[in-house]
This record gives sequence, C-alpha cells and structure tokens, in this order.
Amino acid sequence: GFFQVLWMVFLVHAVEAYLLNPQIYSSKLKLHPLLVLISLYITEHIAGVTALFLAVPVTVFITKLVFIDDRNSRLVLPPGDKGSPSS
Repeated sequence: GFFQVLWMVFLVHAVEAYLLNPQIYSSKLKLHPLLVLISLYITEHIAGVTALFLAVPVTVFITKLVFIDDRNSRLVLPPGDKGSPSS
C-alpha cells in the first residue's frame, strides 16, 4: 500500500544519498567518500540546506589548497609573473 511505497522511496533516496553520491564524488573529484559526507554534514549544520550546493566544490578547493600533490599538479603562474614579489 501507501506505506510500502513511501518506505521504498525513503530507502532508494537513502542509498542514493549516502552510498552512491559519495562514491561518485570521490571517484571523480579525488575525495574520500567520508570527507564528502563530513563536508555535507558540517555545511548543513553551519549554513543550512541551501549551502549544500557549495559544500563539495568548496571542499575540493580547500583540499587542493592545503594538500598540493606535486606529482600530479603544478602551479601555473599568470603570464609575465616570474614567481617573485614585485616590491
């Protein structure tokens, strides 16, 4: 009946939200699935539901700033900038 359908919708949503999405994000964005879940949880409690759209992109940005992997990435300087201070 109605409650069986409601239960199935809840179950499918839970599996998709808590198992599939973190796995997809982690494989495409090189983030651990637990880090995706933690960033979503913290963002929702600090800034609300509307801020969840920015949780994963901001987490990727912060991890790329903090954990620079020299083997797979490099710093690209703007044209004309030699990396030295101009003062």
